[in-house]
Amino acid sequence: MKPILILLALLPSIAQTQTNLLIDPSDPNRGVLLYTGPESMLGTLAPEFSATTFEGKSFSNDNLKGKITIINFWMISCPPCIAEIPGLNNIVAKYGYEKFNYIAIGKDDEDDIKDFLKKNPWTFDQLSSGESLIFDVFKMTWGYPTTFVLDQEGVIIAAFSGGKTDERAVQEIEDTLSSIITLTEK
Repeated sequence: MKPILILLALLPSIAQTQTNLLIDPSDPNRGVLLYTGPESMLGTLAPEFSATTFEGKSFSNDNLKGKITIINFWMISCPPCIAEIPGLNNIVAKYGYEKFNYIAIGKDDEDDIKDFLKKNPWTFDQLSSGESLIFDVFKMTWGYPTTFVLDQEGVIIAAFSGGKTDERAVQEIEDTLSSIITLTEK
């Protein structure tokens, strides 16, 4: 009897997994996937994209391969986004750039982000005016901050959204990313 109960307990999560990818019937481009949350993208290749940072560094799916990539979607008016920046900086300090890419895709325009970064240093490569990447490429319709971790082949191996607005934000983002990174290094 216990194995049946365990299986029945798993059915809601199995059913949820089946409904994570939806086709919007009203979309003139039917067949385009809509992702219901960051976890619905797990196990998929990151969408094809290319972009250039403030400093002129180009990113695309091809030049991300070979390294673990952390992509953070954020905006200036998002308290949890701002609260986790020191933790994200700590991840860069701990793991370095040799085996990792770090990309922040900001919704705000370049001038606003540059002004913000003068007071709030952030060691990720910065992309601004990211609405096209956020909404058109990644099909992101959930909240901020959202973070994806891509493996060396560009597959999304971790995805999460939201965060704390107090001092716990730093520890939470560090713990989450450190545990994912530890798993990828085995």
